[in-house]
Amino acid sequence: MGRPEFAERFLREARAAVKIKNTHVARVSQRLGLTRETDPVRIEQDLMPLFPREDWALLSHLLIFHGRRICVARSPKCEICPLNDICPSSTVRPT
Repeated sequence: MGRPEFAERFLREARAAVKIKNTHVARVSQRLGLTRETDPVRIEQDLMPLFPREDWALLSHLLIFHGRRICVARSPKCEICPLNDICPSSTVRPT
């Protein structure tokens, strides 16, 4: 493995190993019913078996983005959420 490949792999693995300690990740994963935990370490333990390791870093970014843009703390935008049909916390009810 050459130097550029090693550096790229190292950074990718380092990002994937980052602990989930973000309020958006906690809130969104709880609202989606992926965890009932409030402790970041326990949330991470609940999420890890649900997703392949190679997706952990991306998952963290997606949950953060979703929590900032759609599943906001005080007033979630369930009406525009692409997950509202599977989200147990959705305020949008099927007609």
